[in-house]
Amino acid sequence: MTIDTPRKLILMAGYPRCGKSTVSTYLSNHLGFSRIGADDIRDEYGIKWGTDDQREDHLFYVAKHRLMEQLHMGKNAVFDSTAMYADIRRLMFDTNIYFDSHIAGTIPTSKYIVQLDTDWNVLLARQVASGRKAEDLERYRREFQPIAPMPSVTILRYTSNTKDDLDAICSDLCRKLS
Repeated sequence: MTIDTPRKLILMAGYPRCGKSTVSTYLSNHLGFSRIGADDIRDEYGIKWGTDDQREDHLFYVAKHRLMEQLHMGKNAVFDSTAMYADIRRLMFDTNIYFDSHIAGTIPTSKYIVQLDTDWNVLLARQVASGRKAEDLERYRREFQPIAPMPSVTILRYTSNTKDDLDAICSDLCRKLS
């Protein structure tokens, strides 16, 4: 199968409770993107966040496989994850097709990181309101690696402190991605 038209691959990035799932679900519902969610894969495999790094690594390989499947079928895809680590971001954007450890081809892909920045106090309030511990959010703050420019990747940054912010983000992304 030859794919000539570039597909769109979006990696959502940001702290928990910043609105990544809201935006990725919107893109799925309104633009037909296939949504792959890290939390959905965690639930499917019984992985509790932060308790088993080896199983957490497996999650990203499962996600990568599912993203490549969607792109290969000619669909646009969005990966809903915190994308805390730079090596995970690189892994997700490798759209080469490998055969016997050699690159056999590449799926032409327009790549985007959508980073949602949210005021820390807003995040803490959302975290507590969701029934989760505020200290769990602190691990993200300690370990999140800043998003740096990557070759051939467009970084779109938004502030997501309110529902109106999220509505505006979704509208703007629809304009930019359709």
